[in-house]
Amino acid sequence: MNALLETQSFIVVDIETTGYGPPEHAITEIAALRIWQGQVTDRYATLVNPRRPIPSNIVQLTGITNHMVANAPSLADVMQEFWLFAGPAPLVAHNSSFDRRFLNHAAEQALGKSLENPDLCTVRMARKIHPELPSRSLGPLAEHYGISINGRHRAMGDAEATATIFLQFLQRLSGEGIEDLAMLMAYQQSAAKRRTAAKSSAMLPPM
Repeated sequence: MNALLETQSFIVVDIETTGYGPPEHAITEIAALRIWQGQVTDRYATLVNPRRPIPSNIVQLTGITNHMVANAPSLADVMQEFWLFAGPAPLVAHNSSFDRRFLNHAAEQALGKSLENPDLCTVRMARKIHPELPSRSLGPLAEHYGISINGRHRAMGDAEATATIFLQFLQRLSGEGIEDLAMLMAYQQSAAKRRTAAKSSAMLPPM
């Protein structure tokens, strides 16, 4: 059933990892916020034992140390909890392809199935909503909206910033006639298609 945005719940998620892609790297922290009717109504956050050392450059970036995750729950336990928390709601993330790649791999390893939740990406939306901005990374985008990130490069801090930006986007898009999830997904898809077309045009030889 295609719910109106005003009655649709969303799960805003952010993860921290040991590196840039599974299976070589693994999740060290997950945070998720449930949004409903323009408000954060529930939260989930946990460190995760990645079962491998965290590289020093990642420790420096995130502040998550090997000692901090030594007694953290296993990925299997965390994914069970996250699956129950998220349910079928759309998952929202900043640069969602990164988070989704790790979460799908983790779900397949822990639960034997992939996530089927609709995928919403605030980077893709930002490219269409704010073509004037030189960067749509989380930091510059948060600065544009006057959002202070409490805990940059930690899952909950980044998830909270992403949630606030997403709510700003929903308010703006509602004013442009985006009323339900199907329309929001189509809007995001149109942004992706426009970016692909622009990249293809840039690769054409000069006439």
